[in-house]
Amino acid sequence: MSYSHTIGLTAGLLAAFSWAVAAVIFRQLGVRLHPLVLNLYKGIIASFALVLFLTIWGGVVQAVPVKPLLLLLFSGMLGIGIGDTAFFAALNRLGERRTVLIAETFAPLVTILLALILFQEFISLSAWLGIIAILSGVYLVIRVRSNRDESPHRQLLAGIAYGLITAICQAVGGVMSKGAFRLHDIDPVWSSLVRLLGGVILVVVMIPLFRQSYLPVAARNRRVWRYVIIAALTGTFGGIVFQQTAYKFTYTGLAQTMIATSSVFVMLIALLKGEQVSSRAWLGVSVAVAGVGLLFWF
Repeated sequence: MSYSHTIGLTAGLLAAFSWAVAAVIFRQLGVRLHPLVLNLYKGIIASFALVLFLTIWGGVVQAVPVKPLLLLLFSGMLGIGIGDTAFFAALNRLGERRTVLIAETFAPLVTILLALILFQEFISLSAWLGIIAILSGVYLVIRVRSNRDESPHRQLLAGIAYGLITAICQAVGGVMSKGAFRLHDIDPVWSSLVRLLGGVILVVVMIPLFRQSYLPVAARNRRVWRYVIIAALTGTFGGIVFQQTAYKFTYTGLAQTMIATSSVFVMLIALLKGEQVSSRAWLGVSVAVAGVGLLFWF
């Protein structure tokens, strides 16, 4: 399989930016909506947007063999249905910074290990230098304490558990997506739709099991819907298309590492919102950017 690393790495950065913008909005929405309900709404909205996009630009239906199709569906159930729900639950307990620290630091490492075992994706020493630099920079950025991130001990433990679940689901879901791309030449936008549908199907089943309402009182608020739509189009529609493009065109571990830079974008968004940023956080940004440069260079 031939790779166009520049396309894949660029798409990974765009996915990171999209998800960072959405994460800030999702945290605010998490006060009003249960993680499962929020996951359902953003999945439905993004799915409709993808159907509209495919209808205009290339057709909704693509002939794909059963095995890669099932891989994409199960990838969506795991990575989106369970992973995104756990991410929202962690956001509610830890805030953006610590949630991203756990999810985006562990996910690339698990992804690299799985891709090595399953696909024999050997990463060069130079690429490892870039990966280490990015993850080190992410750690420095997110490790900076924030008053908004203070949580009771019980919530902290629960948030860490949800963050680890997110990381594992992201990693396994990403590897399953890569498996589908290796079996068949699939359009990234179409694969995004299949993954989203897999996530939506699972969430629809899970909502009554967790005794949640499909239409809670908060969902009847127009302002809530406005923010859900913005976050779904930014983080889910844009984020998953860029994510799938990254998985298709570069090594799975490199794609997941680029997506991990979302924490850097979260910090920059916090800066734009008027929050103070420490020198250690700026050092982390510099190290992460240097790591990105290494991956593109080598």
